[in-house]
Amino acid sequence: MVTRRRVMHVATAASGAALFGAPVTIAASQRVTKDALAAALRVFANIVGKQWVYTSEAARDLYRDDYSPFAGTQQEPVPAAAVAPKNTREVQQVVQVCNQYNVPFWVISTGKNLGFGGAAPMHSGMITLDLKRMNRIIEVNERQAYAVVEPGVSFLDLYRHLQEKGLKLWMTVPSPGWGSVIANSLEHGSGYGFQGDHIESLCGLEVVLPTGELLRTGMGAMDKGESWHSTKYSVGAHLDGLFAQSNLGIVTRAGYWLRPEPQAFASATVKVYGQQDLVPLVDLSTQLRLQGMIGSSVRYSVGLTDLAHDREFNRSGLDAITDAVARGKAMLGVMKEKNLGAWHARMGFYGSPDLIRAQWDEVRSSLGQISGVQFEFQQFETPLVNPHQLDVKTKLLAGVPSLADWVTNGRVDGHILNSPLLPSDGEAALDAHRLAVRVHANFGREFAGAEMLSRTPRQILMTMGAEIFKNDPVANEVTINLFKQLSIEFAKRGWGEIRAHHALMKTVQDGYGWNNHAMRRVNETLKDALDPGGLMAPGKNGIYPRRMRGA
Repeated sequence: MVTRRRVMHVATAASGAALFGAPVTIAASQRVTKDALAAALRVFANIVGKQWVYTSEAARDLYRDDYSPFAGTQQEPVPAAAVAPKNTREVQQVVQVCNQYNVPFWVISTGKNLGFGGAAPMHSGMITLDLKRMNRIIEVNERQAYAVVEPGVSFLDLYRHLQEKGLKLWMTVPSPGWGSVIANSLEHGSGYGFQGDHIESLCGLEVVLPTGELLRTGMGAMDKGESWHSTKYSVGAHLDGLFAQSNLGIVTRAGYWLRPEPQAFASATVKVYGQQDLVPLVDLSTQLRLQGMIGSSVRYSVGLTDLAHDREFNRSGLDAITDAVARGKAMLGVMKEKNLGAWHARMGFYGSPDLIRAQWDEVRSSLGQISGVQFEFQQFETPLVNPHQLDVKTKLLAGVPSLADWVTNGRVDGHILNSPLLPSDGEAALDAHRLAVRVHANFGREFAGAEMLSRTPRQILMTMGAEIFKNDPVANEVTINLFKQLSIEFAKRGWGEIRAHHALMKTVQDGYGWNNHAMRRVNETLKDALDPGGLMAPGKNGIYPRRMRGA
């Protein structure tokens, strides 16, 4: 087993010239030869079993991106094959075979990853390493409130396990709940409950490095690491962040922090009716969160988005209005008719009934300063009775995973997503919304609004979607260029994206340009040191191995 000391030694030994040398350009992808691939596939079958090696066209189609903006073109990435190991040892063996035969590989687990590339690899011809069979819930420690899971465990899986075992623990969940607990956390996924930034809940990783060696981080690096999943750090550099959104290692198990079931729970919705009211709504909510009065992420959204969940509403009439001004007036009319508000803020509260009531009184008093503000508030005793009968927004605040928040209007085949991170500041939030409106208009597109999630008291994740049509590559090219320009414009404001679709990864990485892209060069140095063959997910988030960078 490789030690954390050895990882640091290898990285330190890498060339300093490579770290701060001249910038590099991306060269063409190098693909595996047919003979080497065939040989590797035979060995894979011996390791995991023939039934878990997928080579047919039908099987490989399952590892495409369902929402691919490259659908119907030669640019759409398709894997050469896929292999599904069932445990850490098999992952190590598969990776070692990839190194032996020079086979590049892409790693996925469970869920859909829709809008961010789906299951597709970065480049065609790669092997997809599918961790879906690694779906054990290894441990749940009720006293210290954590679970230990493999990457194939979804939020739905973990929630059902807690319910079936009668464990008085709550979790935070994203939308939808089909995703991997580990992968969502590593990809900077967000939660709607008490923990908004899921990576903060990870504690203690087991990692297969790109060479096939095994690493345990934090207290897991000890021969007897009893506090592995309750203590994040050990002596020296903290390595866990190296494996978030990276191509430096495969996380095969991790601790995930939960919390004891609260005595009571409440959800609230705050509605404001002026476009400018977003500023005080965000600023006041930020101060309340910093003071500990709001116990969850705060979800800011355009009131019109609630129509997606209104089964009685038919938006075909709005779509038929071709004049943008007239359509805008019609939308405002619908919002007024249905009392949607210009903006919503949704939030949760956890603790004793008296504590929740005191916190809500403070929140209501503070936000009551906004002219015309309206409040909705519901308090529940725990354990929750029939939690699946709650409305979808309340479910998410209560840590009940669901698929119901994931809806489309049927007009498009899919979407890609863009996720800049803003300071939790009202003027910044409104400026970001207006910037998105301007960029969309420059491309002949209408921007209806984005969800803005205050994951922590100091940050807002703004998530925007743009339409994809499987049979219209010209329109999809406009979408890609639109989002590239959005990334460039947001970067000019100092608002970097923290997650990107494959088609946008290089553009997003280019936005982090301080000191001649020093951060990228450090990542490239680590890549070359820990993955000398350059085989694991080359190009992920704009980080390429030496063999794919130009001189």
